[in-house]
Amino acid sequence: VFGGKFRLMEQRGIWQTLPDGTRAFATVHPSWVLRQRESSARTEAYGNFVDDLRLLLDAPRSDHGVPGPDPAA
Repeated sequence: VFGGKFRLMEQRGIWQTLPDGTRAFATVHPSWVLRQRESSARTEAYGNFVDDLRLLLDAPRSDHGVPGPDPAA
């Protein structure tokens, strides 16, 4: 979806605009958070995941309830 140059851990939590103008958002899979071995790493991963989900809640919505076009476009 995002192409071969997309780097999840560097670009997660950042809205992307696809070539057709559709807005898209990537974050880690919840199981990745749970698989972190160190407690501190798991706590950090969980916090980052929750931050990503908050960004989804704050996204402008279209008439259909899904994130709408990029307002900067």
